[in-house]
Amino acid sequence: MGNGINLAAHQLTMALLVDTIALLSDTIALSVDTIALSVDTMALLSDTMALSVDTMALSSDTMALSVDTMALQYIAFRCEAFPQASRKKTFKGSDPRLLKEVGDLVVHE
Repeated sequence: MGNGINLAAHQLTMALLVDTIALLSDTIALSVDTIALSVDTMALLSDTMALSVDTMALSSDTMALSVDTMALQYIAFRCEAFPQASRKKTFKGSDPRLLKEVGDLVVHE
């Protein structure tokens, strides 16, 4: 009878060992899946940062366009506020770069 108990204990030990190996295999598979998800998350974060940089660049471009628009509105105001004959005098003290950009608006007599 002692051999029967030893055999049963051995079989139970082997079954537990097989279950332990199966659980270990599942744990490894879950670890691999976790690593894959981490890599995907890092890729998404990288894409998000790239989109953020693009958004900041667009915002900068928008601000530059806004400044240009304000400059053009100012020039239009100056052109409307002063008669044609005084435009040359009006722009005389202006920034030469501005005069170059709006050369067609300045009346040269």
